[in-house]
Amino acid sequence: MRLLGIKIHFDYNSEAKVFARLLAHRGNDYDAVTFYNEWEGHTQGREQFENESRSLVKPFDMGWRSSGSGALSRAEKLVSVGRMLISMRRLVPLVRQHNPDVIYSGQQTWDNLTAAYLAKRLDKPQIVHLHYVPEIIPTTNRFQQNAVENLRKCDGVFTVSEFIQQKVVEYGARPERVFPVMNTISIPQELPESTRDEVRQELGLASETPIIGIVGRVEAWKGQSDTITAFAQIATRFPKAHLLVVGIGDYLEQVSAESQNSGFEGRIHLLGMRKDVPRLLAAMDIFVHPSRSDPAPLAVLEACAAGLPVVAYAEGGVCEMIIPGETGYLIAPTDRSELAEAIAKLLEDAPKARAMGRANRERMATHFRPEDAGKRFAQLIRTVVDGYRSK
Repeated sequence: MRLLGIKIHFDYNSEAKVFARLLAHRGNDYDAVTFYNEWEGHTQGREQFENESRSLVKPFDMGWRSSGSGALSRAEKLVSVGRMLISMRRLVPLVRQHNPDVIYSGQQTWDNLTAAYLAKRLDKPQIVHLHYVPEIIPTTNRFQQNAVENLRKCDGVFTVSEFIQQKVVEYGARPERVFPVMNTISIPQELPESTRDEVRQELGLASETPIIGIVGRVEAWKGQSDTITAFAQIATRFPKAHLLVVGIGDYLEQVSAESQNSGFEGRIHLLGMRKDVPRLLAAMDIFVHPSRSDPAPLAVLEACAAGLPVVAYAEGGVCEMIIPGETGYLIAPTDRSELAEAIAKLLEDAPKARAMGRANRERMATHFRPEDAGKRFAQLIRTVVDGYRSK
């Protein structure tokens, strides 16, 4: 069996990482080749994907460009669309040479539409890997509308959580064509105990300082604002505690203002984009993730694998990751006071917090193994291909 993947949007983003991890654990169940968007001066994403996936990757200029500094202008968008439409036709004979049994892509507009075009031309089934709630995917133009509508038409939709599985069925996809393939995590080696104190020293904090952390894109729905509000509610009760906010995004200026207005700005550290997140996780005592309808947050998986207790809203895919009272707390969405009290419980009982963190790490090692997801992915590919052939 041969799978052909299409990767166009962005460089090595979270969707590419998930796909690469699945390919790396495919065993001998199928062969794979991925056509990866690449143009002069932009090779890093493809190289990272190739190294991680341990599979055949074909660089190909699909015509799509990222601006690197913001949204594309109208003229740039029109040029990109023209290049994309031409590249689709150029791809057909190249793809035909590999004689795939199935065409795979993520849900991004041009990935999805290019894969759908190839699948139709070659008379092959198409699988779309869905990482988001369908209703939040942009539909401001005809191409985006067609890509979202294709979720109802394609031969298989793989979702990163059961939460997204339910959402796409509600959107109109046929239930028998929608399959969850949970995001996974490889358990990292524990960093030296000295890492904890090293990070505190870099931040100018005492070694006994309790650290609460949140990691992720800084967006309105990701929970940084709620975390700052909750921290401010308990900061007087726990005068030694500090909060680390790691990440960048469109909401960073707003979050910075909220930090300044909280009255505890000196204890709230906006660290921006960091390449040493594992070190920061090793230094944290509590991980907070009060996002709204998050499909399957990789940040939570990474925190769990690092051995941290997690406090999150009881909404979205995170509910499939955390066992309330055993590995963390799931609380009512938007209830900042309850969020604050859950954090306070863990600050008051450090031994319990550490026990929850250990339980999280153990659960990741048994329930979220990349090997298991890779095997399920292979089985579901076969299910989709067999179903298409039997029509």
